[in-house]
Amino acid sequence: MGTFAQFTPNAAGAPDEPIPEPEVEGASCETAIVLEKGSIETYTFYEGQEYLYFEFTASSDSMFVVTGAESQNSEPFVGLIAYEVYLKDDCESLTQIYNESVDDSTMHYFEMTDLTEEESYLLVLRRDLNEDLPEVTFSMLIEDIYYNCPQNYNSPCGELIKNHEFNYFGTTFGSMSPFQVICDWRVHDGTPQIKGLGIPQAFAYMYMERSWFVDLEAIETSVNITPGDYILSLDVAATGTNPPPDELRVIGRNNTTNTEQIIYAIQGNTIQPSTTTNPRTFQTKAICFSPTQTFDELIIEPYNSQSNTAYCDVYVNNVSLRNISLDAGADVTLNGCSDEKTIGPDCVLPGVSYSWSPTKGLSDPNIPNPTISGAQSGTYTLTMTSACTTITDQINVNFSGVDEVIPDGQTSTWLQNIHGNTLSSNTIQGKKFLVQGEFIIDSELYINWCEFIMAEGAKITIAGGGDLDFHGGNSTTRAIIRSCQPDKFWDGIYVSGSAGGHADFRSHTVIRNSINGIVFEDGSFGHVGNVKFVNNGTSVTFKNYSSMHYMQNGLNAMPLNIQSCEFSTNSYFTDEFGYLPTYAVKVINFHLDPNNSHMQPLLVKWNTFNGTGGGLYIENSNVVVQSNGFHGFYKTGPNLPGNPSRSDLAIRIKGSQTVSGSKGLTINSNTFNNCYFGIEAEDNFIYRIKSNTFNGSLALLSETGPGTNFLKMSNNFSDADPSTTQNQIENNTIKNVEK
Repeated sequence: MGTFAQFTPNAAGAPDEPIPEPEVEGASCETAIVLEKGSIETYTFYEGQEYLYFEFTASSDSMFVVTGAESQNSEPFVGLIAYEVYLKDDCESLTQIYNESVDDSTMHYFEMTDLTEEESYLLVLRRDLNEDLPEVTFSMLIEDIYYNCPQNYNSPCGELIKNHEFNYFGTTFGSMSPFQVICDWRVHDGTPQIKGLGIPQAFAYMYMERSWFVDLEAIETSVNITPGDYILSLDVAATGTNPPPDELRVIGRNNTTNTEQIIYAIQGNTIQPSTTTNPRTFQTKAICFSPTQTFDELIIEPYNSQSNTAYCDVYVNNVSLRNISLDAGADVTLNGCSDEKTIGPDCVLPGVSYSWSPTKGLSDPNIPNPTISGAQSGTYTLTMTSACTTITDQINVNFSGVDEVIPDGQTSTWLQNIHGNTLSSNTIQGKKFLVQGEFIIDSELYINWCEFIMAEGAKITIAGGGDLDFHGGNSTTRAIIRSCQPDKFWDGIYVSGSAGGHADFRSHTVIRNSINGIVFEDGSFGHVGNVKFVNNGTSVTFKNYSSMHYMQNGLNAMPLNIQSCEFSTNSYFTDEFGYLPTYAVKVINFHLDPNNSHMQPLLVKWNTFNGTGGGLYIENSNVVVQSNGFHGFYKTGPNLPGNPSRSDLAIRIKGSQTVSGSKGLTINSNTFNNCYFGIEAEDNFIYRIKSNTFNGSLALLSETGPGTNFLKMSNNFSDADPSTTQNQIENNTIKNVEK
């Protein structure tokens, strides 16, 4: 071994400086420099020096050496041609185990996989004697090839593979990370590389070439797979330089029984090339599988058929293996209508689908972690579906800030038992309730200055003998029925006479953000007075009245009426629906028995109809429209909330009435201000239109059509006896119109 310690002049002749004597550190086996694992240090080849000697103790059976420039700004380290490694008892007893040539690159990586732990070794770096041998300082690191994961490394969300993202490196060398300094991943075949300029971009690179012999690279890791259901996923990309292999295989291996099974074979023609810039672009491939045997190792390797002799390569990242399980997450509480919470599992599996039910209040019911907001309360179920199985789990959503949450399908009898007045159990006052779905009023119920917050799509049904009296106290103690959020909408209130339902809505009441408002039908007794309607698709509907269903405990007061109410909308309505409502009030098929002296037409009186809230629609009905104000019915002009199409017609009448005189159709003493069209009538037989005032001045200024109209009629007929005066159009005042 003494001959290894000799120095010779370089090819250019004798060096300017004396050749180092053998006693200089690193100049011989006897003066070998002691290497410490894991420490990057700088060393020097002196001018003319061919060999540099190091000594180290193996800390594992597999270690690597990497050499490179002294720093990022230094001259490249070139000229190295070989690594030699000797098992060392002493300098007179050396056994060579490696003599590896290296190419003349700026960074050199050398693996030693046949070491014996705790044995001493001599490492010799050799330069080319036939080339110039200038003085050069370089950096070097010796380290275990395979790192155990650090103690603080946590596999997230039940991940069975340690470091599935390739994001832990033991150390960095200059600006690069040494290949394969990564916890719990090992070489299975060849010399696969963990690449990437930084931790977030690290990924594995492997290739396969089948020519005279099979040359491939593969990686493996220890894992404990027992029979059960699993999700396996990995990110893959073709390099774009070479084609991908025919398949990229994920193999489970049992080293005890020496058996293997292909778990997943990704077809090469489905692997898309990555971009060449950092970070690389990958596709996620996922599979559900249910092994019936045990594996202790996972192998990832490229595979080519015998007919494919091309050089093929592939990138791999994010190799994940998890048991299929589901925890829908923690219960949440919404603190009022403006609150918002994120729900769902902390751990999301790849390659599966998620869906929530019910969907109300969710930003997206088909993602694992939606946000929930609004008037929501109750149990939400998360369903996770994979190719192997379907699993469900539930969370509870609570809503604070109300006196009671009324679940879907609950009744007024139930609510009275909880919140009824001590002196009168059928009276509830001063309370706030959240209605989740359908609230059924099936009893006599007096609601005084209460607030009902309606979940999106919720409704109130009055039937089964239900009789509701709903009103506020004064301007500061109003009775309110509204949505939880101003841009969300609930269904409506349905009062069915044939099902025994009746309702009165009285003073200081506000009804807001419903789709259908209050719907009276089939002979129910209903009175609506002094109610403010805001942002409703339709505010009040009376329909299908040919006879009355009398209340057992009520006054059965006639006439039915809509009186002293106000109808309007604002921008929230147009934001949601993109238009303004056409009709605030609809009366359809309201024609009671004319021979019954107690039966009277529906009375629509002293109301304010704003153009934004919609007008009045009458079809085949007996109605008295008296002393109402219709304001701002025009399609364009100033002060519009957004730019939807608004109604330019105050009253539309369609179809015949069944009786004459005061029990027919009367439009009397109404005021129309700034309306493009006042009244449009079609197919009417009996009508009285008198003493109305129509002023179309603003419409004249703002519209560009053929002109404003107070009355437009088509297919209207007088009574069969022309001598009668049942059909009347008289004493109307018309100003600022073109027709």
